Amino acid sequence: MDLDEDHLPIYPSIATLDIHGVEADPNLVVTALIPLESQPQPGWGVWPDVSVNDEISYMEQLIADCQPFTKTMWPGGDTSEPFITFPSIVKIIPPKNCTTRSRKPQGKNLKLRHSNKKTTSSRQQRRISTYFSRAQAQNSQHEQILGILSDISSNYSKLHKEYQSLRK
Repeated sequence: MDLDEDHLPIYPSIATLDIHGVEADPNLVVTALIPLESQPQPGWGVWPDVSVNDEISYMEQLIADCQPFTKTMWPGGDTSEPFITFPSIVKIIPPKNCTTRSRKPQGKNLKLRHSNKKTTSSRQQRRISTYFSRAQAQNSQHEQILGILSDISSNYSKLHKEYQSLRK
């Protein structure tokens, strides 16, 4: 295929968009590249069930004479291919969520209710305290904790002295 258009690419493969761009050009001139030869005998190669149409024979004669066609004269193309239509872009609107929400009652029910703090009576406090025993440390436990603490502090002082000597 010989391409004489300026806006078409030079490489041999043609994209569909380029073909559509050329076809949409109103100044497009179409000529036949393949010559139509007349048949050796009238009626030769014609199917018996095909009716002869004068418009088709006239168009074949114009193509055989290399008549240039403009877009306004011959807007069609290859009829064996389906007609190409570009679908319009449809905006998809997402459906609204139709949920029934429970509505809060209006009026006094929305107000916060502040209740007065009730103080516990001494009698009630005595009753509660009878269920629990006092948590006091035994003297023996206290002495054990002091012994462990003194051991840890002596170990710490020894390690600190060793650290100071190694540091120097």
